[in-house]
Amino acid sequence: DRPLDERRPAVVDQLAGDAIGVQFPEHGVHLRNGELRAVLEDGALRINPFSIQGAGSGRLTASGIVPLPGSEREATLEWRARRLSVGAPAMRIVASGGGTARFDGRRLSLSGDVQVDRGDIKLQGESLPTLGEDVVIVGESPIKRDGPAPVPVSLNLTIDLGDALRLQTRGYEGRFAG
Repeated sequence: DRPLDERRPAVVDQLAGDAIGVQFPEHGVHLRNGELRAVLEDGALRINPFSIQGAGSGRLTASGIVPLPGSEREATLEWRARRLSVGAPAMRIVASGGGTARFDGRRLSLSGDVQVDRGDIKLQGESLPTLGEDVVIVGESPIKRDGPAPVPVSLNLTIDLGDALRLQTRGYEGRFAG
């Protein structure tokens, strides 16, 4: 192993968590039975692994490095989803896939491949999707907002819609594929 630097003593500690849950009912996120195994070392939390169950038997797992505050290291997590169910009842998606999430202190990037195993999207009444506050239309002035600037997100995802994605809206009922 490496020699101990007297100016910066090495701290190594094991962390474990069981029965972890995450609930965001308004967004249809109900995760439970989570497990975390990690080691605190060299100014970072080394996660190996984190695993949490979604609705049914679906699961999300991740492993990687999350630096502690003050560190200049990049956070990197390798993630894998297996039949993970997310979404409110009117917009439920079950998906599988994997990839990498990174955060360098300024920008979040997410890359990987996702396949929709099945899904039901029901847009009811007069409500149609609207553009988020962070969307800027070319040729129009951006809307000025109060508060801190949003974190830029870079997405490089390949999404396979599979053959079991259903859409219901305004008299249309059908399947999406591709």
